[in-house]
Amino acid sequence: METKTIAAAAAGLFLGAGLGATVWWSTRVRRGHVYRVKDHYYADQALVDDLVRRLPGAQQRSGPEQRDVDVFLYRRGKVAFRRADGVLLPTGVTLPNQVGTAIYWIDHAGGSAELEDFVVLLVQYGLAESGGAYPSWPTQTREGVTPEPQPLHPTAFNPRLASSWSDPPSKLPTKTRPKGHYFMVAGDYFADEAMVTSLEWFHGTDYVNDRVVVPAWKRGSIQLAKHSGIHHFPEQEGPLFTITPLLDQVTLEDFLVELEHYNLVSWGGEWPDLQTDAQTRLMRRQPLPMNPDGHAVWVAGELFVDEAALGYMMTRLELDYTTTRLDRGLITFRWRSSTFIDVILVDEKPRFEQQRGKLYSLGGNTRSRPGLESLASALLLHRVVAEVQVLGRWPWRARNGQWHS
Repeated sequence: METKTIAAAAAGLFLGAGLGATVWWSTRVRRGHVYRVKDHYYADQALVDDLVRRLPGAQQRSGPEQRDVDVFLYRRGKVAFRRADGVLLPTGVTLPNQVGTAIYWIDHAGGSAELEDFVVLLVQYGLAESGGAYPSWPTQTREGVTPEPQPLHPTAFNPRLASSWSDPPSKLPTKTRPKGHYFMVAGDYFADEAMVTSLEWFHGTDYVNDRVVVPAWKRGSIQLAKHSGIHHFPEQEGPLFTITPLLDQVTLEDFLVELEHYNLVSWGGEWPDLQTDAQTRLMRRQPLPMNPDGHAVWVAGELFVDEAALGYMMTRLELDYTTTRLDRGLITFRWRSSTFIDVILVDEKPRFEQQRGKLYSLGGNTRSRPGLESLASALLLHRVVAEVQVLGRWPWRARNGQWHS
């Protein structure tokens, strides 16, 4: 166990952390490895399988052996995993301590520098274990590994904490995202206890002066300090912590969205203040699914959402209770303090192919258009909706069931 975890426990930062850690550890699985051999990076099968489950939009090539996998990173482009054993490498070749039978060569569309950053982040975020770096293809026997492994990166990791790299990642839920959430409140950011617990397992995380300090590779760090134990938001898990960014070359919003993409944290919504209405806090929670099932569509300048998207919005945006009457079906959202959005039921039947449940209008007049465009972008960014279509008119359905524009 890392020093920072012992210190945090000794300071009593989290009540009952020992029991929680035991339960959480029992749900964890052994993770895969990433390696550097000469100037190339490789991954074992366990790592690739985990990334396919974890990352939204990961594509596994069709075919009897499904050899290749592509993953798409937030603002970092595409990373390709190409099956190497039996193709680029002889059949039966292995790497030290690899998990699974397959070996994948890793390629990044952005070039070697972007690839190096990606590999380092996999280890720092606790998603992969470092398999080491080798000047030539290594061989493993009972006597050891030849040539001897070198650090995967010369400066990214502290050798004294190398044992912490073997901490496996948590099991992914089959359909929902992690329990830990972050919240944007009038331009400031907060995290719940479940998110802080997740970040504590990042490589290099430390506990300094009553704060949890989480490093961001090449981009500084963030600090989290306990704010209060009051339950403010529908998705909040445990006490609330303030997030202070000490970041360089990246905004806190982009850094948190990147963690979302790796399925390490979840978005808890945007709120004008900490005094979220009690009815909103007590509303039945709807955890975001791994792959969004809500949809939004612009038609002739008006924004519509389906019932699936509306359900998630009601637990992540403030309801204006001066006009909202849930018992009468009247709903008004407040978006970023200045835009009020009236929700109007349009149709209980589908008007486009992907629609899930009833259809609702969020309006589209000139005054509210900038706020609606901002909201639609946020719903897409945080994967609340699968896509935001733009249609000139409503499609129609023929007798054979096919949709036409």
